[in-house]
This record gives sequence, structure tokens and C-alpha cells, in this order.
Amino acid sequence: LNGKSDRAGCYKFKFMKEGDFVVTEVAKGESGKHAKVYARFKIGQYDENGTLLDCGWSGPGTLTMEEMEQYTKEIDNGKLKLPFVVEIEYRDRQEESEKLEHPVIQRIRFDKSPEECLFE
Repeated sequence: LNGKSDRAGCYKFKFMKEGDFVVTEVAKGESGKHAKVYARFKIGQYDENGTLLDCGWSGPGTLTMEEMEQYTKEIDNGKLKLPFVVEIEYRDRQEESEKLEHPVIQRIRFDKSPEECLFE
């Protein structure tokens, strides 16, 4: 193994976890094509006492530009109200803060309520 990505017959495994999280805040991207759409999502989960735990910020992940434009319009018009639920794939949690490492949004979950997003 030489540390290069072109190693024949070698694979790097990253074990990913999934979970449902509450989006409590949205922000537009800082520059480029995401500057006009909501591309940053503040996420959290509820603990056993009903307290919302901060799990950090996530980017749009697998959401397409068309979906982000549609969700931006729906949030601004009040059709899609905060908080809402998203399914997120992530690598791990930080030990001290419980924030997610490398969170990626897979989809928006319209079939779940925010209260169902429990911290495990």
C-alpha cells in the first residue's frame, strides 16, 4: 500500500450511521450557487427528558438544486414550517458535544413529527 487512491484491488470502508433529526434553523449558503437557497441546516434530537440536543449544522447532502430552490420557496412562504424532520447519514458523534461528524442529508421526512427524533 502506497497511500495513493489508485491502489488496485484496495478499498477504504467508512462505516456510516443513519438517523432522523429535527431541523430547527436554516441558513443560506455563503457564496456561489448556494447563496440564494437554504443550504445549511441546524439539526438536533430530543433526549429522554424532552430537551432538544444541538447536533450541529449539516449541508444539503443529496438534495438537488431544484429541491433546495423548492424548499427555500416553501419555507419563505410558510408552507414548510420549522421544525421539520430530515434523515441524515453521518460517520460518528463527537464525544464531548454529541455533534455529528460529516452529516449528509438523505431526504426530508414528511411522515414523521419532530417529537419522534430521539437521541439514542
